Amino acid sequence: MEILLQESGLGYLTNTLTWQYDGMYRLTNEISTCSSSAGTYTGAYQYDKVGNRLKRIQVAGGNNYTTASSFDTNDELLVETSIQNGVTNGATGYAYDLNGSLTGKTNNTGSISYTYNLANKLSSVAASGVATVFCYNDQGIRVSSATSSSTNTYLVDANNRTGYQQVLEEFNLGGGAAALTKSYVIGDDVLAQCSASTNAPSYFLPDGHGSNRQLVNTVSGLASHYSYDAYRVTQTNTSSAVGSNTKLYCGEQFDSTLNMYNLRARYYDPSNGRFNQRDPFAGNYDDPQSLHRYAYGNLDPGNRADPTGNQPTSVVEVCMTMLSYVTLGLLVLTGLASIYQTTCMRIEILQTVMQLLSGAADLAGEGFDAAVAAASAIVSHMSRVVQAIRDAVNEAASELKESISELLKLPKNFIIRSLGPTIFQFDLMCLAVRGAWWKLMYNGTRSPQTVANRAWMKREYRVVWTTPHPGYTVDEFPYASTSAGGAWGPALVHYAPTSPFRENSIQGFMLVAFLYGAQMKWKAGWFLNVPVPI
Repeated sequence: MEILLQESGLGYLTNTLTWQYDGMYRLTNEISTCSSSAGTYTGAYQYDKVGNRLKRIQVAGGNNYTTASSFDTNDELLVETSIQNGVTNGATGYAYDLNGSLTGKTNNTGSISYTYNLANKLSSVAASGVATVFCYNDQGIRVSSATSSSTNTYLVDANNRTGYQQVLEEFNLGGGAAALTKSYVIGDDVLAQCSASTNAPSYFLPDGHGSNRQLVNTVSGLASHYSYDAYRVTQTNTSSAVGSNTKLYCGEQFDSTLNMYNLRARYYDPSNGRFNQRDPFAGNYDDPQSLHRYAYGNLDPGNRADPTGNQPTSVVEVCMTMLSYVTLGLLVLTGLASIYQTTCMRIEILQTVMQLLSGAADLAGEGFDAAVAAASAIVSHMSRVVQAIRDAVNEAASELKESISELLKLPKNFIIRSLGPTIFQFDLMCLAVRGAWWKLMYNGTRSPQTVANRAWMKREYRVVWTTPHPGYTVDEFPYASTSAGGAWGPALVHYAPTSPFRENSIQGFMLVAFLYGAQMKWKAGWFLNVPVPI
């Protein structure tokens, strides 16, 4: 697979990038050919069976650089050995705590130590006798960094159209009073920065991946340009002042103290393509690359980004999110936002129907028939389904104190009355009893919690499970496959009739089709329950 990216900077720079992948979509080779003096750069990557990067081989400027790495059984990086033109330059050793967080790095130039707070956020780093302390807000976003002589604080904008918390202003408290040092212009992305010393904006020119390649202003024109390798190690930085621009890879904040990117939940080290901490998400067995707890972007950095530090997203998804914000903003100005929202909901419903059928494709007989019946009912009553989504979102927002816009983004599990009237009424009753159940977390495939939930159900309700009730089967809510199932709910049970049709079986088929096809794809994650009275 090859991807070519042409870049022209005021008519003087053309950079062609070629990327190649193995059968698991892991980046294996890259070639960067630049019309400037940077020349040609090549990189090759080798991985073990679980995705640890064993070697990085770079050729640039007539030199050959190789970094060989070793790992323990927890995929923690132990040692990196640097080799230039066949001669070993030295090695870097790494240490971790019991949480899998990086606590130390040692090489022939010295050592760096890292400490963490009770929330497992990086709280300080000490290197060359200088300690830097970090503070965070209640959402885990960094708001200050301080040394013994200076403190930098960050005013964070949580409500902007990028979809992620962004630094709006930076202040320095070196002289005692807070002095504004830099501010940012934020639209659908971080568009520009303004230094307090010049009070003139400089504009970011990003590539298709969102990484800033040039910085321009009205005074000097092209102020600086940047080039990166695939994992966004900065290769060229023509800025006259080091640190004058920290918005580099994917437009994210590069911390020169750490030599890492601040990606909100975790820090990313581009030199080895790894995060400083273990991913709290265990991964999805149907997406093997997601099982690695440290690797960045599922080893596909050219096509993926991870602005939250928790889960990689394709660049296309990020761009589509931005475009949707732009479109919605324009429609709000013209008074058509409600029409736009309804249209988007109808499109999403149709997409869900197609995914539902896709998820049911492997189900035989009754299962596939149930999915077809559900799809037909949804498409035939589109307006009522739209209203049901609105009702569910409003109820969930009221109960959970969450934003309607965020709840609307969740995958929707349609509970259709005509396909199980008894179960429909029971689920409605459960939602009335416990409003938190409008939004449920799927455990993911092969989850031990699901097994434990089912075992608890059979113990707790053993009389119900063992007493014969001809014409009925036992049904529970919340589902055992969710984090609120079993003892965690605790789940409630009832008898569902098998005549005139097997309600429990049909609901089970529908749930399997939803979890497999309709946006979930067996991945652990939140979804919204939507009872539909059709």
